[in-house]
Amino acid sequence: MTGTLIGESIGGSLVAKLVTGVLGALIGAFLTAPGRNRHRRIVAVALFIALVRLLRGATDALASERERIVRPLAPANWAMIGVTAVAGFAVGSGVTTARGGWDDGTSTIAIPDVTGRPSAAALATLRDRDLEPSTAGEPSQRRDEGAVTRTEPPAGTRVEERAAVTVYVSTGRPGTTVAIPGVTGRDRRAAEGILADAGLRPRTRTEASAPVAAGAATRTAPPEGTRVERGARVTLFVSSGPPAESGVTVPGVRGQPRGVALRTLRAAGLRPDITGEASEEVPAGRATRTDPPAEAKVDEGARVTLFVSSGLGAPEIVVPDVTGQPEAQAVEVVRGEGLSPTTETEPHPKVAAGVVTRTDPVAGTPLRDDLSVTVFVSSGPALVTVPKVADLPTADAVGRLEGAGLKPTTTCQSSPDVELGLAIGTDPQAGTQVVEGTPVELFISCEPEP
Repeated sequence: MTGTLIGESIGGSLVAKLVTGVLGALIGAFLTAPGRNRHRRIVAVALFIALVRLLRGATDALASERERIVRPLAPANWAMIGVTAVAGFAVGSGVTTARGGWDDGTSTIAIPDVTGRPSAAALATLRDRDLEPSTAGEPSQRRDEGAVTRTEPPAGTRVEERAAVTVYVSTGRPGTTVAIPGVTGRDRRAAEGILADAGLRPRTRTEASAPVAAGAATRTAPPEGTRVERGARVTLFVSSGPPAESGVTVPGVRGQPRGVALRTLRAAGLRPDITGEASEEVPAGRATRTDPPAEAKVDEGARVTLFVSSGLGAPEIVVPDVTGQPEAQAVEVVRGEGLSPTTETEPHPKVAAGVVTRTDPVAGTPLRDDLSVTVFVSSGPALVTVPKVADLPTADAVGRLEGAGLKPTTTCQSSPDVELGLAIGTDPQAGTQVVEGTPVELFISCEPEP
């Protein structure tokens, strides 16, 4: 009886250890094998429940008599069962970790080597490993068209589940050319796929387009039909929608006081010019209209004529004194009075270039109908050319220099080559450009001093 119980106990414990080890290995394998987390965890929980029930059943099956007889053996057997379960779990975990499961508590996957395989098969393999593959083309001397040349990250790299992996597919051997296909109007993904299928490498840029809907291809660069090397980069332009309206709208200022109307137009980014006009409806001094009219679209900074009412009769406007002012400032002052200025340049011996010398009509003149004013701006002192006077009699030489706007002084100088009383030359020399009124030294041939 005792021998039978001991044999059954030992045999039962061996069977329990065997079953426990197998279940432990399966739990480890299912917890760490690549795949859907939810599914493998459900299977692992089911196996764990089965293991618990097995151990509980083994415990209940041992009668008190058997426990009394085999008490010295039982602790060792149960310890061995526990060790076996843990070992099985470790073996199962180790196997699946080597195949691309968890290695440090984080779910990572080793990217499989799909080099040389057709692109469709490679994509399927990577998706089976819970990765997110995408394709890109590149020329290859070693791989036939359509075969995988490499992946990025490379094969063997451990990455997290759902990691992006780029699969590079051979577009054929370099040196062959393809025509860029037409993709205008196709959505972005479809256009990229068409270009990639043609053995090209698309890169996307956006641009505004009124006729093409947002998100659709507008063109390529190089354009459709151009032959390029297989594997070449092609820029795909995708519409971002209609372009934003440019320019500014001329604001309505009718009825505003002249100063208010001017500020309104300037605040809108416009450059107003003022002119007066008689009006029976708008009081004098208020805006009647603009040209271009209100609500018109113009470029920012455009000139706009502001018409200001002079009432039933045209008022007099006095020409302001802008002498000595810089050109731009003087023009704005004249325009601000409601006049229409134009500019001309003239030389002036004393007024610096760019400064107003006078106006026409002169300052203080009242204007009623014709509001045009010419603003004269100095171009600086006038330049004259020193004339040639060599071999001329003294009087003639002096007259020619004075006629050119110069101030000659004579100096006697001995010369074996020039007849007495005739001009030898000048300083500055003939042909030199000088400011009008510059002194010039005239050398006259005379007897040498004894």
